[in-house]
Amino acid sequence: MSYCNITSSEAKDLIKTRICAGGKMQGTTEGDSGGPLLLVRNNRWIQFGITSYGFYTPAEKDNVTTIFDRGVYTRVSAYCKWIETNTLGEVKCQ
Repeated sequence: MSYCNITSSEAKDLIKTRICAGGKMQGTTEGDSGGPLLLVRNNRWIQFGITSYGFYTPAEKDNVTTIFDRGVYTRVSAYCKWIETNTLGEVKCQ
């Protein structure tokens, strides 16, 4: 988790509720907070996370392919019971 500036002492607890994702020319950037982290599974879009915050490394002059966006997302599956309770069972998650 050092990739997202999270220390090893924090990582054990945070890994249960957070996801670290991103990379070269992909990830989260300014203004993305609250947005979804989506993945395709079995030809369906699944929301795995909610954008919490990110780290942006600006591109080098004259080389936009060096942009790296790293994000920390809230892990949706960690809150399944809360989601199902607060939507009166209308929304189910795994």
